[in-house]
Amino acid sequence: KPYERRFAMAAMKLSNESGIPIAFHCPFNTFFHYNEMLQMGMDPNRLIICHFEKQYTRMSEDELFFYADKIVYSGSYLQLNDFGTKYHSPKAQSAFRLLKKLLDAGK
Repeated sequence: KPYERRFAMAAMKLSNESGIPIAFHCPFNTFFHYNEMLQMGMDPNRLIICHFEKQYTRMSEDELFFYADKIVYSGSYLQLNDFGTKYHSPKAQSAFRLLKKLLDAGK
């Protein structure tokens, strides 16, 4: 949406000028939007991708790891929710498995 792109551009400009990080809340199609931010000139080292685990219903765990690995490898951060609040939920369990896989891979 055009207004979302304007907000992203403004946040990116502020981050690039001031050095402050951006917490990017995009629970769906995250990797697509992440790449858009990088193409617009965002420094990946100042980008925090929030709610990444919410995509667990939209892709396999292997795909989730593939995209998470690419994001982390580029220097960005992943933020995962629901630790401790809904421990037995499918989303939390998927997030735990993703975190373990990333840690096992040395990320």
